[in-house]
Amino acid sequence: SSLSTEDEPRALALTEVKGIELPTPTTPYRLALVVRVKDLTLTIEKIRELGLETIEPNYFTRPPNLNFTEQAFCDYDGHRIMLYDVTSG
Repeated sequence: SSLSTEDEPRALALTEVKGIELPTPTTPYRLALVVRVKDLTLTIEKIRELGLETIEPNYFTRPPNLNFTEQAFCDYDGHRIMLYDVTSG
């Protein structure tokens, strides 16, 4: 995954392809899109309101004093998307 902090920004570009039918993703998931959000709790609430499946959050720390919370969900096409928030202290 490619996490982003104030010192290491990342960018992502997506392209929409129309007119083809994609196969249903199967487990284990081949990849997960990783996206940093400002308010993970609020974002997950909105995702649940859409009726999407969410995964329990995971918490961990990394030097120098970074606290990560990550939580995944599956989009309408079954793709795994990992959201995370990071604070310092």
